[in-house]
Amino acid sequence: MAQRAVRWSLRSIQDKLEIYTYWTEHNGSTRYAEKLDRLFNEIMELACIFPNSGVPTELDDIRFHTVRNFKLVYRVTPATIDVVTIWDNDRDPESLRIQ
Repeated sequence: MAQRAVRWSLRSIQDKLEIYTYWTEHNGSTRYAEKLDRLFNEIMELACIFPNSGVPTELDDIRFHTVRNFKLVYRVTPATIDVVTIWDNDRDPESLRIQ
């Protein structure tokens, strides 16, 4: 069986950029942003190998992994792991919309 590939949606890329920008400005350094980037990528690479390891949601093909204070929300397909969004756990969960 071939391993799945990670695909980052436009929304998830924008989420990452906002998170990285915030932490870089907040800390005056890129170290924490770089650490988050590494963690996000490692978790999604593991999800490629073990796609059902994430926490299931009420949507059949949507799961998530928690990394620090963020949820990496992803959709499992036969060929890919599609990262839908990166959600800050401090935000109102009722405003999270997955399409």
